[in-house]
Amino acid sequence: MRKRYIYLTIVAIVLVCVFFLVKYIFLNDKSSSESHDLSELVESKPLPIPPLLEDVDPNPDRAEFHLTAQKGTSEILDGIDSETLGYNGDILGPVIRVRKGETVNVKMKNSLDEATTLHWHGLRVDGKYDGGPHSGIKAGETWEPNLQLINQLQHFGITHT
Repeated sequence: MRKRYIYLTIVAIVLVCVFFLVKYIFLNDKSSSESHDLSELVESKPLPIPPLLEDVDPNPDRAEFHLTAQKGTSEILDGIDSETLGYNGDILGPVIRVRKGETVNVKMKNSLDEATTLHWHGLRVDGKYDGGPHSGIKAGETWEPNLQLINQLQHFGITHT
């Protein structure tokens, strides 16, 4: 009977030790206050406004734009350079201004090391020209869609890889 109490006491001590060990390692309040809070790095930094892309076709009924998907580096958080993707620049893409009824030719060169696609935010175009898995542009290739616009909006592109 005495052995039984000794064993129960040892088991109880081991269980209490395991409880405090688990609490210290996994539930330590200090670890929650030392979370990966990056708010100190983020200041009120305005989103860069993309530039207007120049129409290289002088005909007022047509427009032609040249885009290059490329790698870049941007300082999104103060003091930290991040690898980014963009069109004709390090991040985002330029604004493309077009008119309803205009024929738009785009020369989209993929200078990335992987396939990408181009999706037209704000434009209603035929599905085969609207980017996505069905219209990947392989690394080093140039895609040249010819779009007939049925609405008039401004657009900026973002890379999808």
